[in-house]
Amino acid sequence: MKRRLGCLCVFDQTTPGLGTFYLNKEAHGKKIAAYRQLIIDKVTQFLQDADLPKNEKKTASDVDEIIDLETKLANITVVEGDRRNPNELYNLRRLSDMQNLMPLVNWTRYFHSISPAVVHDYFASNPEIIIVEIDFMRRSALTDNEELEITDLLLSIDPRVITNYVYLQYASNWDGEMGERYEDINLVNNFR
Repeated sequence: MKRRLGCLCVFDQTTPGLGTFYLNKEAHGKKIAAYRQLIIDKVTQFLQDADLPKNEKKTASDVDEIIDLETKLANITVVEGDRRNPNELYNLRRLSDMQNLMPLVNWTRYFHSISPAVVHDYFASNPEIIIVEIDFMRRSALTDNEELEITDLLLSIDPRVITNYVYLQYASNWDGEMGERYEDINLVNNFR
């Protein structure tokens, strides 16, 4: 794993908010309901902070769609306890390999859109990357009694839902930097 620090890009599977709890709604219904309320509270706070209109019914519907997507993704992800072999988690590849593994995304365009111009040449050089959970890119999910690969699964989801999910994941990574209101939301929901 020592070369991992030399790679700028590390790709891994997603981490659904409740992991595999989604897969057993009967046993974990209360956790799922509490998580749903946590997301609703966060989205409501985002809207308030951005001075955007709030629509409780729409927010709840959007959150339900995100949870449905996370449930489908939970069917594909490898459980953390099964991710212990460092040799399997260290897959040195080239950035161009991502185009073959996940053709749904134009990776060149993506990296040019999120990075400063000074590093565009780096991405154009087809640098080495690490793909932690390479099988995630190829894995299939059983959804609505139909087996779908991750690319097909993403194509079957409304892009608006994927966008909402990505924004929520991104914003949630900044919870600790967003101030007391967001810390309070997490704290209140921990005690529900």
